[in-house]
Amino acid sequence: MQAGAKLRRRRPCNGTRWLVTMIALGAVATSTARMTVSGLVLDINGNPVPQARVILARLPEVTATAPASARDIATAPVSVYTTVFSDQRGRFAFREPLEEAAQRFATLEAKALGYRMVFPTQGPAPLLQADGVSDISNLVLVLQPQHNMADTAPASAWLRSIPDTDPQKALVVRECVACHQIAHSDMRRFVSAMDDNPVSRSREARKFGWKQLLTYMYGTSHEYFGGAIGFQYSYQLDGREAQYLEPVAEFLATHLPERLDYVEYDYGAPLAVTADTQIREYPVSRPGEKFNTVGIREAILAGSPLQLWVADVAADRIYRIDPDTGRQRALSIPYPGATGPHSIYRGHDGRIWVTYLFQQLHGTIDLNTDRITIVQRKTTNNDYYISHDFATDWQGLVTTDSRGRLWFGDVASNSLGAVGPAGEAAILYPSPEKLLVQEHSGSDARAGVHLDDLYMYGTVITSDRKHIWYTQLNGRFGEFNTETLQYETVVNVPPAAGPRRLAITEKDILYVPLFGAGQLVEYDARAHRQVAVYDLPDRGSAPYAVAWDPGRHVLWVATSNADAIYRFDPRDHAFAVIPLPRQREYLRNLQVESSTGLLATSTALLPARAVGPRMALIIDPGDDYSRQHRKANPDRAPVHSGVVQPTTRHTTVAQLEELMRANQCVSCHAVSEARIGPPLQAIAARYAQRPRAVSIETLAAKILYGGAGNWGVFPMPARERLFSAGEARALAAAIVDLEPGSRRGTDP
Repeated sequence: MQAGAKLRRRRPCNGTRWLVTMIALGAVATSTARMTVSGLVLDINGNPVPQARVILARLPEVTATAPASARDIATAPVSVYTTVFSDQRGRFAFREPLEEAAQRFATLEAKALGYRMVFPTQGPAPLLQADGVSDISNLVLVLQPQHNMADTAPASAWLRSIPDTDPQKALVVRECVACHQIAHSDMRRFVSAMDDNPVSRSREARKFGWKQLLTYMYGTSHEYFGGAIGFQYSYQLDGREAQYLEPVAEFLATHLPERLDYVEYDYGAPLAVTADTQIREYPVSRPGEKFNTVGIREAILAGSPLQLWVADVAADRIYRIDPDTGRQRALSIPYPGATGPHSIYRGHDGRIWVTYLFQQLHGTIDLNTDRITIVQRKTTNNDYYISHDFATDWQGLVTTDSRGRLWFGDVASNSLGAVGPAGEAAILYPSPEKLLVQEHSGSDARAGVHLDDLYMYGTVITSDRKHIWYTQLNGRFGEFNTETLQYETVVNVPPAAGPRRLAITEKDILYVPLFGAGQLVEYDARAHRQVAVYDLPDRGSAPYAVAWDPGRHVLWVATSNADAIYRFDPRDHAFAVIPLPRQREYLRNLQVESSTGLLATSTALLPARAVGPRMALIIDPGDDYSRQHRKANPDRAPVHSGVVQPTTRHTTVAQLEELMRANQCVSCHAVSEARIGPPLQAIAARYAQRPRAVSIETLAAKILYGGAGNWGVFPMPARERLFSAGEARALAAAIVDLEPGSRRGTDP
């Protein structure tokens, strides 16, 4: 930008316009080709907002119907969402320059807990103006503080006020969040609908409403699991579910208000983000689900160069996504009938390993050819089983035991299973605990759906490759000796704690997430001793999976209810938080890619048609470890400071007074004297201390949305119904450009 560049005269804008207009910048950007998107995040008083999420959405040029074939998917328009965080001065910058063509279809949005974006627009705004003129390397995004965090807080925020000592809290999280977040936006609307009456309902009436809702949810769950997995099912509640109906309904009626439209929240721990932290989200194509099970179940990084590999249970496909472009290739499963690709891992043999829900299948993917190989491993008695998780080591890799056998958890019969290296039949080793399903329906695991059965879930293998440690959904965690083929140590946890997918370190320290209790168990598998139990920053966060990071020597925790990933450092027992870009980010897995330190995960909604994001994610924590392992990017454009050369244009007092009368400002303001509000001379003097473009954007936001904080406690009324963004910028520019001799100082 050159000082003194001629301004283009233009009529006031009638709609909300994006970024810094010509009058605000005082110059015309001459080129938008391949530029870095960068700028500032400020509050409405011009103060920096540190650690704000800034989301750049690269959208396709056209909206295409989801293609049906793998070839079409590979060439279809794609969207990629990239999130970075502002530093302590409010500055942000995206690493990769954005091509000119992509700039035309990109949007930008800033988010922070306790704020809403108000300027240049409310919510995602087009990166370029309608005429294509903009300086995208010196942006200003303005946020307004708000006490009500309903639009930014995670679903778990509505559980924060409930005492963690209440034993029913863990039960509600275990039972409800197993399928969906509580209280997500749809649930909150439903609760409000229950009270859409002229007179508030009694507590007993609300409790009855909760019972009806719970009865419906249990019945729907029977249909969901039974129909998807092939079990018999009934809409009637079984014995244990009927027992839960009363205490859960009582709990909800007691602790959740009649209207869930207001909440305040804090993360409970410092944020683990820097200006180098980056999250990339890849929406996955929807060619049509074969059944209404979990959609995007899991995602990992593998290959050279690294690619995202995504297991989609509902579509019965594996997706390969190019992280740089977002282009996707759908790989069909070479097996007749439904297979249900479920869990996906890297293996020590260099291949990807996949478990399948149906037909007793295991599979691999050749990273060089994309070839999927499927093997059916039945037992000699043709027992029905469902492989959930392969046993992985401290690196998160699928590995065999000391005798070359591969181990997995069977959720159908609460067993551990093993397959030999030469294609032998699978062998199941039932857990010694009596199955609840057997109490109801005999020995056939397919006889019925009972959500409170004990299910063999997560599995890991010790460093000597002779012991499998497992968790049981709705149960406990324990040890199996692969040499003696006997179950050994069993560690009990509170009934509603709900252990999920565990991790193990190179020293055989176990970390077990307690889904219902919102806690983390540290257990020494060599000494057979519990080290500690740690409360997570949010006890309602529902930790689903943990992953050991051998490079950083920290543990990462994937939550289902808090829209966040936690970092736990065993050295000082401290937690930190990486907030995810949007609400309803329900996570079920987490991978640490060893060569880069990147994290990979996915939003795994249940059922597949539930409203919410359907994405695979790559998270770069942006710490020293990431920077050391990140490849140099020679194409990265320089990051601008946000400082623009001052304009030589000045506003006279007479011109400013005319603008004030035309815009109904004179009731509160004068140019040289204080009235209800400060004199415009003082405002101009104060804003002259900042870069001009920054001053214009923040002052325009103040004109539109008002607020207090700069000139005392009396707030300026919001005027967004009287001004367009362009008109507010024009008025702000006139104030900022008031002739220097007319400015009287910074105090009213």
